Amino acid sequence: MKHPIMAPLSAIAVLVLLAGCAQVADRAEAETRSAAVEVIAGVIEAEYPGIDARPVATCIVENASNEEVFTVARAAVTGVDDQTVRTVTAVLGRPETLTCIAANGGDLLNQGA
Repeated sequence: MKHPIMAPLSAIAVLVLLAGCAQVADRAEAETRSAAVEVIAGVIEAEYPGIDARPVATCIVENASNEEVFTVARAAVTGVDDQTVRTVTAVLGRPETLTCIAANGGDLLNQGA
């Protein structure tokens, strides 16, 4: 016979484990996004010298899909390739990304040229 307290304790244990998993997933996502910002900032600096690349990179990551963020972040390990540049350029061209850049003081057209 099961003790009546075991079911609530088991439920609490499951909740604690799930909360821990969520924290690990959140941390992994934050690290992936951070790596993507670094990669994108490098791409932007190479393509547009003199631009403050950080706000631009942040806007790109904020407007990228999870798959795009992962693709770009992977370049932190494997190196930037044509796929990385195509992904960055595609997200950069989206209206939402350009709005974000304008709102955060970035100006790709007038800086560094």
